[in-house]
Amino acid sequence: MSMKITSLKSKENGLVAIIITMILMIILGLITVGFARLVRREQTQALDRQLSTQAFYSAEAGVNDIVGQIRANKVDLSQDYDTTCNSVISSNGLSISPALDNSNNASYTCLLVDVSPTSLVYDIIDTASAVTIPVVAESGNISSISIYWQDTTGNTSLGCTSALGSFPPSANWPAACNAGMIRMELVSTGSGVNRISLINNTLTAFLQPQQNASAGTLGYNIASNNGATVYGNCSAVQQPRMCKVIINSGLGGSSYYLRLRSIYKPNSVVVTASSGGGPIEFLNAQAVIDSTGKANDVLRRISVRIPLDSGLGQGVPPFAIQSGDSICKKFSVAPGIATTPETDPACAP
Repeated sequence: MSMKITSLKSKENGLVAIIITMILMIILGLITVGFARLVRREQTQALDRQLSTQAFYSAEAGVNDIVGQIRANKVDLSQDYDTTCNSVISSNGLSISPALDNSNNASYTCLLVDVSPTSLVYDIIDTASAVTIPVVAESGNISSISIYWQDTTGNTSLGCTSALGSFPPSANWPAACNAGMIRMELVSTGSGVNRISLINNTLTAFLQPQQNASAGTLGYNIASNNGATVYGNCSAVQQPRMCKVIINSGLGGSSYYLRLRSIYKPNSVVVTASSGGGPIEFLNAQAVIDSTGKANDVLRRISVRIPLDSGLGQGVPPFAIQSGDSICKKFSVAPGIATTPETDPACAP
C-alpha cells in the first residue's frame, strides 16, 4: 500500500503588501495627530491672544479709572500707594469697580500709584515749546540735579562733535548726532516767585551734546554761569539716556523750577536729583501708575506716568507770560511812530 505525501509550502506573496499598508497607516496616523495638534495649538494661541488683549484693556481701564479719580481730587497725594495692591482704592474710599467682563473674569487685579518717584521721565520735549518741571524734594535739600537726554529715536550711535558754544543753522546740525541741544532755565522758588526773584535767581544755560567729553558739570551761579554753554558727556552705554549734565554746586534749597526746551531736534529727557548723595523723591511732578489686568489666567502689566502739576508749563508757547494784573509793554513799530516812551508814568516798572 503506497501513500502519496503532499508537502505544503508557505507562500509569502502578501506580506510585503501588509507591511507597506501598515507603514502607510502609521504615516497617515502621525499626520493626523500632527495636524490635530497644530489645530489645537492655533486655537490655544488665538485664545491666548484674545485673553492677552482683554487683560491689556483691563490694565488700561485701571489706569483710566485712577487717573479720573486723581483729576477729580479724590486721591490723597500726600502718600504713596506703591507697596500694597489696591490700597489707593481702599485708602481713599473710591467707588470704582474692577470687573469688566465676567465671562472671562476680566478685571484689573492690582493698582499701584507712586506719587513721589525718584526720576522724572519726559518722552518728548519739542523744539516748538518748553516744558516746566517742578523739582521739589519730598524731604531734605537738593544738592545736585542731573539731566539726561538723547533724541526721541532711541538710537545711541554717536556723532556729536560740534565745537562748544557753536550754534550752527538747523540744516548744519550733524545728522549723525542722535541728540539735540537743550536750553535749560533753573530758578529757586524756596522763598516764593515774583518778578524780582525770577530776574535774580534764574540761571539760563545751554546743554550741548558731545561724545566722550569730560563729565558735564554746571554750578547754580547766576553771576558767572548765566548764558553759559556746557558739554553734556555722551556715551552709548550711559543710562537712562546717553548724554548727561549735572548741576552739582550752588544748590541747597528744596524747591526749584526747571524749564527745558529742545534745540535742533526733539529730545527724550530724564531728570534725577540727590540730597547728600542719596536720590530724592520728587513731589507734585509725576505719578507712576502700575496696573495689572487679568483675563481668565492671563496677566498683563503696564506702567504709565501722568503729570501732577496741573499742566504747569505744558503747552505754553515760548516767551509767553501770565499775570493776574495788567501788563504794560514798551514797543516801537517804527522810528517816531506808535512809540511808548520810557518816561511814560503809566508804564513804570
